[in-house]
Amino acid sequence: GQVDWLKYIRKNFERSETRVHGEGASNKMRLRSYSSKIVDAKFFDITMGIVILVNSVLIGIEIDLSITGENENLLNWLFGIDFLFLFIYVLELLLRFLAGGRRIIFDNWIKFDVVLVTIGLISGLLTIIGLMASGGGGSGI
Repeated sequence: GQVDWLKYIRKNFERSETRVHGEGASNKMRLRSYSSKIVDAKFFDITMGIVILVNSVLIGIEIDLSITGENENLLNWLFGIDFLFLFIYVLELLLRFLAGGRRIIFDNWIKFDVVLVTIGLISGLLTIIGLMASGGGGSGI
């Protein structure tokens, strides 16, 4: 009956917790468990939403400053902050892959994130190569 089912679930949950956190747990299992706790926490999605919102506002400011040519110091600062946001997005994807394994690649939002982060990494790499080729070009880096 239903009571037996609940006992079965409790028993297996306790076993899995012992396997993940106990003596016999592998480092991979511990890492997956801790990553899952972070990714599944309510604060994680809220925090990432705030990061995306702040990044969007700063991109708008950066575009406006690039068009008007005003305040080059602030523009250089925002350019550096772009790399911080890219690092945060890479870290988010890493945590999601550690928590969910390869199966999460079938999630369309994850596919979208992978495309955006890949574009960001390629863009950042090309920017750094361009700055190195031009001798820094007043970028502030």
